[in-house]
Formats: sequence, C-alpha cells, structure tokens
Amino acid sequence: MVDGRGAGVSANRGVPQASHRTPIRRASLDWQEHANCLGYRPEVFHDPDFAMEALSVCRYCPVQEPCATLGKGSTGVWGGRAKYPRRAHL
Repeated sequence: MVDGRGAGVSANRGVPQASHRTPIRRASLDWQEHANCLGYRPEVFHDPDFAMEALSVCRYCPVQEPCATLGKGSTGVWGGRAKYPRRAHL
C-alpha cells in the first residue's frame, strides 16, 4: 500500500515500510579517493608498532579532517591522529 507521498505503509498497522522509491542517505566517502593512504597496507594504521610510519603518510594528506571524523572513537591512526589502548608495563 502506498500513501499520498509515495511511501509504503503497512495495511495492518500503518507502519512505514521500505520502498524502492525511498532514497537511502549515507555520508559521502568520495573524499577517500584523495587520501594519501589509498592503496597503503591497512595494518600500518592499526598496529602501534607502525604508528610513526602511519603518521608520516597522514602528515600532508589533504583529507585529514573527514578521516579523523570517520575514525572518531576508533583505535589506530585516523586523520593524522593516533589513538591506541595503553599497554601494560611489566
């Protein structure tokens, strides 16, 4: 069933249903095509032993801000910023 706006509505409960006409909005990730790390080994950005190498790749990257936003709350190097869990010192 379709309401006057073209959105699907369940005949049983009046609950909106997914429709092939309803566009799904997702954040654009086109900026990744301009990242210095494009094609680089991913483990470099997620292993603390490679942090300096990862930071050097990010240093002059033109898309640091959107990368840092994407990686917010994640560990590793994102947008030229490093965040790793603390290691236990024995």
